[in-house]
Amino acid sequence: MKIKNAILITMLMFFVGESNAFWPWIHTGKITRPVLEQEGFESEAIWYIGTANSLVDIHQFSPQLHADDNMLGDASFELRERRKSVIEKLKACDGDAAREHFGQALHTVQDIYSHSNAVDDGLEGLLSGDLILNHLSNSTADCIPILLGVIRSFNSSELVTGYFGGQPDDVPFQTCTHTILNKDGFPSNDGLPHFEAVQAAKAGTLNYLNLI
Repeated sequence: MKIKNAILITMLMFFVGESNAFWPWIHTGKITRPVLEQEGFESEAIWYIGTANSLVDIHQFSPQLHADDNMLGDASFELRERRKSVIEKLKACDGDAAREHFGQALHTVQDIYSHSNAVDDGLEGLLSGDLILNHLSNSTADCIPILLGVIRSFNSSELVTGYFGGQPDDVPFQTCTHTILNKDGFPSNDGLPHFEAVQAAKAGTLNYLNLI
């Protein structure tokens, strides 16, 4: 990591003011907090980042923030913009705003793994490095679920995500609903691979941090 980038990351990790609130839940407890603790972030910084992460769920019907409705390209754009904002805020010595934007970005990163077929079809490599920032597009690929016990597949070569909310008639032909694809909790629908998605999202979280 370049010295300048290392200084910016250090500002993200430390120099936090007072805080008082409950710990957010799954995004922070299972994914964000373990990764950032391993990277040496202080507990107060993790609290700021984790709270911002969890509050993204207030915007349930903004599909680009959750990589829903096949809006992978829009999600990627959000991640580029958040990354730009984090760096700008750090350069301006506004650590709290940087942590807020970083936490918001991590929510989107983590949802990509939970809401897509990346884990189901072994496509995590399509999200590695800066691919998650620059090489995703809004999917037009078919989503054809194959659910045979532990065998799960939706598209063997392209990333797809599910459609959230609305009525069944609102879901385009040969696409999937969020209910079928999501791996948000455990136990989850039809025994979805929640734990595998959590591990992949942790790797994605560290990858995004390294892109700052």
